[in-house]
Amino acid sequence: MERIEKIRLCVAARFSDSMSPEVKCQMTEHILGVSQFCGLLAMKRGQPVELAMIAGLLHDLYTCVTLESKEHAAKGALMARELLSDLQLFTQAEIDTIATAIEHHSSKGARHDAFDEVLKDADVLQHSFQPPLFAVADHEKERYASLKVELGL
Repeated sequence: MERIEKIRLCVAARFSDSMSPEVKCQMTEHILGVSQFCGLLAMKRGQPVELAMIAGLLHDLYTCVTLESKEHAAKGALMARELLSDLQLFTQAEIDTIATAIEHHSSKGARHDAFDEVLKDADVLQHSFQPPLFAVADHEKERYASLKVELGL
């Protein structure tokens, strides 16, 4: 779990200086929540928990750094690859697994491999818990309904 803590600190250090305290708080809550839901879902589904939690921490890295959300999944995957490579704590296969999940996380209507689905589902779950509680987005409703059944909610 040491790698998770290193990533958490790296992400926090990269937050945009122009981010308001309110947005910084919301983004921190979101990425930590997604990371925790990733851990839970990975455990339940037999996926690598540590890598899933790291993907959750990094999934919105591009937005945290640039305050831009357009194409943030693809751009964030590239940014995550660079960060993970620079740290020299991960194998290339681990970097590929994490970055691919980040790249796919905004494609909620498409199905990808089991690891990628953990990140997408964790993102949807966290959206439903993020204060103030808001209605699940239309493009996430089917996924959210499936998650509720899977988790017995």
